[in-house]
Amino acid sequence: MVQRSISALFIGLLLIGMVGPSYSTSHRRGDTIEKIKADVAKRIAEKVVVTMKTGPKMKGIVSNVLPDSFDLIDSDTRQPTTIPYRDVEKVKKQGWSTGAKVALGVAIGAVVVAAVVLGALANDPLGSFCPLGC
Repeated sequence: MVQRSISALFIGLLLIGMVGPSYSTSHRRGDTIEKIKADVAKRIAEKVVVTMKTGPKMKGIVSNVLPDSFDLIDSDTRQPTTIPYRDVEKVKKQGWSTGAKVALGVAIGAVVVAAVVLGALANDPLGSFCPLGC
């Protein structure tokens, strides 16, 4: 009985840690040009993924920022492409977001704690196991 309750608790915590951050992030569509300009300006010389309004995604490094456009240097070919802000849906940094990294850490921690508790309960179901260090 106690073992099932503890197992259910840790499984619930694990699911909250994995699913919770995805509900808290906002899904933006059609950012304004000013927001896109600000995103591009703070990501100069960084690897980014640019989602175009027509659908395709372009990966590269932001280089030359102008009032109406910016240059994106392709990571593979090293060729610059001039992209007008009006054609961009969103710009984001390549790689995992901070929230995703935190969620992964929480999930790993929950799994480790669950494994330790379940391992202790499997060897001696509350016979000599005292969670308060008795």
